[in-house]
Amino acid sequence: MKKLPPLALGLLLPVLVFADDEKEITMEDVPAGVKTAIEGFIEAEAKGATIEEIEVETEDGVTVYEFELKLDGEEIEVEIGADGKILEIETDDDDDDDDHEDDDDDE
Repeated sequence: MKKLPPLALGLLLPVLVFADDEKEITMEDVPAGVKTAIEGFIEAEAKGATIEEIEVETEDGVTVYEFELKLDGEEIEVEIGADGKILEIETDDDDDDDDHEDDDDDE
């Protein structure tokens, strides 16, 4: 069995230490600023949506809260930074477009 040289181990260590960490949480665990941001988003952009799942994760050392919403059967994912800033909004339509791009090459 081959052993990895010390340099290779040294290069892999930061990847292992700073790997993304994801955990499912409840609304009670969400900071006030993030809670205000998601409630404001729902009121303004997705009235009537329900929160199906909340996850907190660390991306490149930054804490991000990811909300999975349902509105009229459509899934909406909203990522919010710990500072309450909305970082990304993704809908089912966004995912579907990506899936079909690859299908054109196969014909």
